[in-house]
Amino acid sequence: MAAGIRLRSPRYRDSVCTATHLSVQMTIKINNVLRYTIIKDSVASQKNLFEYSELCRDYISIDWTGSYSGWSPQASLTILTDIKYFAGANGTGSEVTSNITGGGQVTQNGFDAYSNFVEGYNKNIENEDTAISNYTETTGGAKTYTVYVPKSIGGNIPYFPADDDEIRYQAFSTLASSITLPNGSDINIERYNCNKYDVVYIDFVNKYGAIQREYFTLKNVKKIKASRENYQSNIISSTGSYSVNKHSIQNFNIIGNEEMTVNSDYLPEFYNQVFTELLLSDQVWVYMKSFSTNSFTAIPINITNSDLTYKTQVNDRLINFSFSFKMSYDYINNVR
Repeated sequence: MAAGIRLRSPRYRDSVCTATHLSVQMTIKINNVLRYTIIKDSVASQKNLFEYSELCRDYISIDWTGSYSGWSPQASLTILTDIKYFAGANGTGSEVTSNITGGGQVTQNGFDAYSNFVEGYNKNIENEDTAISNYTETTGGAKTYTVYVPKSIGGNIPYFPADDDEIRYQAFSTLASSITLPNGSDINIERYNCNKYDVVYIDFVNKYGAIQREYFTLKNVKKIKASRENYQSNIISSTGSYSVNKHSIQNFNIIGNEEMTVNSDYLPEFYNQVFTELLLSDQVWVYMKSFSTNSFTAIPINITNSDLTYKTQVNDRLINFSFSFKMSYDYINNVR
């Protein structure tokens, strides 16, 4: 069974050969296509270390549209690394096949995920793991998962199947108060009332590499900012006259960018971790109705918050979170 690995964090393979040789080579195949060949000088009993996650992550593409229908499951990258030793320099000469530890082929499933520093190096994704951090955990390691969703709204919970080769999404209905995932995890669904504000759906790639949707139901504010340059224009005609209707100060390079501030409902303390992952995500979308098209779509955004204060019931009593973001494009279409 291939391991699920996290490509936003470093991933290492190490190997040693006690037989006589002059070079070591590691090849990387991604989805059965040879992409990289790495060669190092080496001598007998020298430990060789290869880091390859960043190279592989270049081949991850998440084309999120805002709809789980037809998009799930979310496939991994199939990564095959192969370490070989050679008698000559630069991968030449005959292959050395004896007295090797840590060589040969390893197949893994790569996701746009990361581990925390305190989790240590080469942290695998656990088989049949639930791919959200909406949980509390006992000292014995038992997790209780709870998601908070507005009334009359359905959703999806990401999880890994037994072979860790993809992320699957289990749907729940608009009235569900709990669901059991195929991996055996029970998910509690706490409902809260919507209010006078429209619900803002924020989708992001979480620490497991899965698309997670959170709901912001309190006050939201939308605005647009513009920046411009200008220059003094010559409006004098050949006769020395000029039109009072012409701009003598001309604007150019006008750029408009929409911004938005949203607030969550009142949530428990473990949402500190959930929104930490939102803050640290490098792919975030707001699923909303565009004024121009009058239809819902996943609009790419950039979070502009630079910090998140962890909140507790002791200090804050009622806990809610605020995020600011800007649309990841200029309001005027200037894509060329």
